[in-house]
Amino acid sequence: MYLIFDYAYGWKFSCDPMVDVDAQKNIQESIPPCFLMGRLPKPKWFTPEMSVNCLHKLDCILVPSPYRKGNPYYPTEALEPLFPRFSPAINSFVGLLSSYSCRRNHTYKACAIRRGEQLSNAELWEWNHYYADFFSKSFLTDSKSFYEHAYRWSSDFIAEVCSQLEGAQFLPFDSPDRL
Repeated sequence: MYLIFDYAYGWKFSCDPMVDVDAQKNIQESIPPCFLMGRLPKPKWFTPEMSVNCLHKLDCILVPSPYRKGNPYYPTEALEPLFPRFSPAINSFVGLLSSYSCRRNHTYKACAIRRGEQLSNAELWEWNHYYADFFSKSFLTDSKSFYEHAYRWSSDFIAEVCSQLEGAQFLPFDSPDRL
């Protein structure tokens, strides 16, 4: 089996590739796809000096994120570890949260925004912490809790994210050793 994976992906696996496949399946089933980046770079394609926006303009050389449901498998070890896994769409979603619904649910909007920013820069294995702390709250799946008409695109965006967030769940692991 190692021979097939080594040949197919051009990568020498340091552990059992089926553990990686299983971890990616669990991520796809637990984290909403809109919370994950759509494409990720291979190692050495991203340096801290290169801005994320610059890399997005080079979209054609990026690998479809294996963590997002519907994308093909790609070895976790063969992805750039410094590049964020979570999408900045999380910040837009939380930013559209109405102040009234935050007050009604005993949450400060600034704290909600901070949680969104923290999740955007977090590691995948930290999902359980952020999900338990904030993103599992029921008012986040109700589109009436948001400014739906703030932009032309916001009502469709909010409806889609709320729908995907309803299907979110805890990862069956919370350790970087499992990724």
